[in-house]
Amino acid sequence: MLPKNITLLTIHNKLPNQVDNRALNIHQIKESLNKKNFHCKVIWVLYMPEKLKTQNSDNSDDKIIYYQDYQSAVEILDEFNPNYVITRPAFELTNLSFIVSSKKKNIPTITTFLEPVSQYQKSPYKDTITSFKNQLNSFLSNPGDLTKDSKNHKGTSFFKQRHNFLISTLKHLEYNKIDIFIFNFFLFKSRIFSSRPLAKIFEGKLNFCKNFDWQTKLLKVGFKKSSLKIIGHLSYDSLYYKLQNMDTNKKHLNKTRILFVTSSVHEHGVCSANKEFELINKICNEILKHDEYLLTVKIHPSSSSVDEYKKSLKEILHKIDLIQEGDLFELMNNHDVMVTYGLTTGVTTGILLKKPVIFVGLKLHRLYKSSEYNEDDYYDKTVTIECTKILDLKNLISESLSQQIPDSNYFQFIEKTLYKFDGKCSERIANYIIEDFKKFSEKQGK
Repeated sequence: MLPKNITLLTIHNKLPNQVDNRALNIHQIKESLNKKNFHCKVIWVLYMPEKLKTQNSDNSDDKIIYYQDYQSAVEILDEFNPNYVITRPAFELTNLSFIVSSKKKNIPTITTFLEPVSQYQKSPYKDTITSFKNQLNSFLSNPGDLTKDSKNHKGTSFFKQRHNFLISTLKHLEYNKIDIFIFNFFLFKSRIFSSRPLAKIFEGKLNFCKNFDWQTKLLKVGFKKSSLKIIGHLSYDSLYYKLQNMDTNKKHLNKTRILFVTSSVHEHGVCSANKEFELINKICNEILKHDEYLLTVKIHPSSSSVDEYKKSLKEILHKIDLIQEGDLFELMNNHDVMVTYGLTTGVTTGILLKKPVIFVGLKLHRLYKSSEYNEDDYYDKTVTIECTKILDLKNLISESLSQQIPDSNYFQFIEKTLYKFDGKCSERIANYIIEDFKKFSEKQGK
């Protein structure tokens, strides 16, 4: 039987060959579909302030396009006619343009819910004035000629570029002025009162959830239960296979190697940079007091600034390894203990490698007042160690090296957080897509 063709369209803010979890996830889905006798092609719609010179790869029939080259999402969908549009549960303007257009044109959408569900809690303590200022700053930011080969967007901010694209899309869909006003009001109201709001507009034909908590959450929002598919987390498929050939029990006999994984807290407006770097310096200095430790500081690969860290840690920079890029799995396996705080997927990585993870809670150090960021999704006392006083770090590190996570706690954590850790998440997604594709094809008489 000849392979059938499936075209996926997705919206992204980076080149698909860059190190990025979302791009990796799309590649994994494509690979799983191809293994099942389907020929999968991906249309990458890139939204960036500037168009890059990098062109489509010669060894792939995937297509890279820039939204600046089109008047609306409708125009792109008409040209490429994808079988599915993969979207995110985010009020990003380009993403919204494709969600609305796909539904109007009856093109099935796929939405992935892989982030911690706690990040989508609406907080009653949200500072609406600060949030409004952030929205205004976003609107006025990035002035100048950001798209040199696109006359339509010359001299506008990146935010306004995308907002113009959304408005043009709504007009193509025959929204009148009142409809557009209502849509904008809904959009900005949602963004002001919660930085990660959930809404029924994100409901796709297929909604892939990483765990049962997401299913419960989305049912409350009004999603159809039949559309919710529990699949696990795509990003950990590769780790599963790496673990099969990885020695995770090796010890570094001379000195204990500590990996301090920071979180992009101030970058997302949760607290000031000064407050976060004050905590980071305190943790580093406490660890560096002891000669038996070697310290590596791993910062966020995209949100954090290396220059900012170098400036803020200049007094101790010669005593640490500061790393931004690199495989976190390999990095964690080459260290003995992880120390972290805030919201970082590094905690899950450390636990899956069965490494000691010491969690310094942000609330304990008053880095934020809001309850919007729930540490419970990352901090689980059954598989991590809580640090309530930075002065206790040495004792906690020593204790952690002599302890092991009980298997029962380990597997309970996996079920609660990831549903399954078996390397088959992308395969489950491919199976659901194929099942839906076949049903649709039969209805069309193909």
